[in-house]
Amino acid sequence: MRFRRSTSVKPKILVNTTFIPPALEIEVEEAMGIIPLFRKFNIYYLEVSVLEAMWKIIKLVPTNKLNHVRIGLHAVRSTYYLLKPNPETYVDSITIYIVKAVETI
Repeated sequence: MRFRRSTSVKPKILVNTTFIPPALEIEVEEAMGIIPLFRKFNIYYLEVSVLEAMWKIIKLVPTNKLNHVRIGLHAVRSTYYLLKPNPETYVDSITIYIVKAVETI
């Protein structure tokens, strides 16, 4: 009897800034119910999302808790996948946005 190896591939998801702070021990109400589902997906993020999250965290986290932020950043980088879009991707995104905006007028 032959056994087949599972060839199922997890779906990929690109998360926005909302989903970075919970990994840094900052609760975000909108994200908390969704994050437990992440194990079913390969999670991708953009470096700009981490930067944006850090600007928000500066206002919320006391300096004595920054080690939690550091640990969370390591967790993000070791469990999520960094997506590095090429310049054309950004330009295409703007083009799509502009076309959609014109269509809705």
